[in-house]
Amino acid sequence: MGLDYTREKKDEETDLKLRIHQRGQIKRRVTLIDRSLVEAEDDATKMSLTLLKVFQKKLDVHYQEYTAVHQEMLEACPASKFEEQDEMLMEFDSLHIEALERIELLSAKLRANTNRCSHP
Repeated sequence: MGLDYTREKKDEETDLKLRIHQRGQIKRRVTLIDRSLVEAEDDATKMSLTLLKVFQKKLDVHYQEYTAVHQEMLEACPASKFEEQDEMLMEFDSLHIEALERIELLSAKLRANTNRCSHP
């Protein structure tokens, strides 16, 4: 029986490590999108309205993925770690909101530039 318990504990630790890795990968993808948006703020030629729509859809998907993994992590980790996990979720939320805000601002900027070019 002790062997089964040890194996079960190792499986739980492996599952938690996997979820931590998954969450990190999702955050990394959102960070890369955000960096592209920051670069486009300096040089709008690096962005298009179509690409902004793609980024927004990807951000929505990544948010759903992140919150799902977060919920799984809460189920798998001890209650003493909940606050730490919630802080990580809040950090991700901030990154996500900043990226969405950049999309809105860049979209408005690109639409304004398009209107200026098409109406001399």
